[in-house]
Amino acid sequence: MKNTALLFWWMLAWLFYLAGWGIRHRGAVAQAGRATADAGRQMRGRAQKHPKRAASAGLVAGLVFCAGGIGGGAVIFGAVAAWCGFLLLKWRQAEKRTVLAAVAARADCEHHHLAAYGDVRGQYGQYPPAV
Repeated sequence: MKNTALLFWWMLAWLFYLAGWGIRHRGAVAQAGRATADAGRQMRGRAQKHPKRAASAGLVAGLVFCAGGIGGGAVIFGAVAAWCGFLLLKWRQAEKRTVLAAVAARADCEHHHLAAYGDVRGQYGQYPPAV
């Protein structure tokens, strides 16, 4: 009982100590807060400039921390990894659609030019029908 009471009081005491330290060192706390906010803005800016790199890093970190079960947050890190993987797949499919649309546009343009100049390939394609 005595040890439990001491443990309880110690758990509360460090909160009061931390609050008192923060009051005594307001300048250092404010400076640390500004530095943390600046670092967060820099990371957000980098992630907005390079979203695929950020998603890849999130996927790797999420899988590593999920596999390690760090802090019992395996579910959260698994969700982060799943979301980053979903974003990467979505972006990859969009890139494929863009490439296929460019190929189709180029084929249409070639077909139109061949047909405009009276070439048989412009009417039937590269291989004329067998008679």
